[in-house]
Amino acid sequence: LYDCLYFELDSINSKKVIFGGNWYDIDKSFMSGIDATLALIELSDIPFPSIEVWDEGEKKKIEAEGDYNERVAVSLDCYLLDKKLVKCSKTTSPIELCDLLTKDKKLIHVKHRKGGSAGLSHLFAQGSVSAEVMLGDRAFRKEARKVLRRISHSSHELIPIDGLKSSDYEVVFLILGDANSSLKENLPFFSKVNLTLAFENLSQRGYEVKIAGAEKVVRDGT
Repeated sequence: LYDCLYFELDSINSKKVIFGGNWYDIDKSFMSGIDATLALIELSDIPFPSIEVWDEGEKKKIEAEGDYNERVAVSLDCYLLDKKLVKCSKTTSPIELCDLLTKDKKLIHVKHRKGGSAGLSHLFAQGSVSAEVMLGDRAFRKEARKVLRRISHSSHELIPIDGLKSSDYEVVFLILGDANSSLKENLPFFSKVNLTLAFENLSQRGYEVKIAGAEKVVRDGT
């Protein structure tokens, strides 16, 4: 039970965090640097719909990530790449280019906001790795174009084989279950660290990086 706890406690000179059964003492100056970088990360202006929740008997249910992605692909008229894996020689297994790809070259990565920092940290790492590989691996771009061509005849043109410019793309991290207004503040500390690392890494490579939230809303008729 102790290993499952996640808790943050602010003191005068540090933040104390219990995670994975270990206590961490985070220096205030380090925290200030993280907060300063977080402040540079802008919120996406994409009008993402809310994620639906409802009661089913005595249990509260939340819309599955896959169902949400399908709904957004239709409502925002973008390409659904969730679970569409692309072969990559630089990783141990095929990876997703993103969950959703807009026609103006926004690479959207989606994850539920629940539990501790592990899921969100995976989200930020996933987006960072796929953008890095897309920029630096011509073979990956060829495979990504094949996947896109199976979805739509012209969508592969969004990923050129040669001459790809990172500045043409925006990486968006979409967190389901949190509103934009409280998104940054509600992130677990280690997720904040991983988000800032992803932001700095991708910004240095020329990508625009933004975050977004999709707050919960009770499904009509329930």
